[in-house]
Amino acid sequence: MRPCTIFHTLSEDHERLLLDSAQGDLPGVAFLDRAADELFRVAQEANGTHAPSDAPPGWGISAHVARVAAAMALRNGRAIGLLVSSGYGVEAAGLVRRLGEIAQHAIGCATDPTGTYAKNWGERAGKAGKPSSAYVRGTADPRSIREKWDFLSGMEHATLSPYLNLMCSQDERGEIVHPVQPARHQAADAIALSSAAWDLVRTAVAVCQAHGLDTAQTLALGQELHDSQAASDALADDWAGTRDREMRSAG
Repeated sequence: MRPCTIFHTLSEDHERLLLDSAQGDLPGVAFLDRAADELFRVAQEANGTHAPSDAPPGWGISAHVARVAAAMALRNGRAIGLLVSSGYGVEAAGLVRRLGEIAQHAIGCATDPTGTYAKNWGERAGKAGKPSSAYVRGTADPRSIREKWDFLSGMEHATLSPYLNLMCSQDERGEIVHPVQPARHQAADAIALSSAAWDLVRTAVAVCQAHGLDTAQTLALGQELHDSQAASDALADDWAGTRDREMRSAG
């Protein structure tokens, strides 16, 4: 076991400085804010809708629970933004996973106007009652989504290897450094912000569909997010490449 060094530099002023500079440092913050604003707009508009004349008996339950998901998603998304902005992007991983679950549940409600999915979510029954199944349900690439679920789950729980891989480094003496001060993290910040913004938009689309609202504005924002995804992926890939070279050099 190699000796370790823990940096004890903790400062509320440093957290405040990071939070204040987030808009300039992190392009993803602006997209996250826009996605949250769009979901809030959609949720507010949905409050005034009424059941279609041909709606099945369970429509009201599905529509209502989709709005509940919107409220959950808004709080979760804002929490992710605050964590990342103040220098705790790695610690936001668990909330990123949770927001993905919420988005999937909202979609489940929107695509099942009978109310069955909404009831199952509330009662933790069927596929709606199993978080991992809900997370990958209906996705175009279940394998990669499952890998993302596993990674985020490892970060959410007290799993040692993801923490060591993401957070720790070696100093010039070969000692393992465990930084505890808040700081920007190129890969974690990019992944957390882009994933959160995307899931807020997905939730907004689901609420629109559940309530028969026009999706044009929401889908346009989603397209912007999709177009910007390459930049976030590049940041994460660049960090991963640098990290791999560091590990090979240290080995």
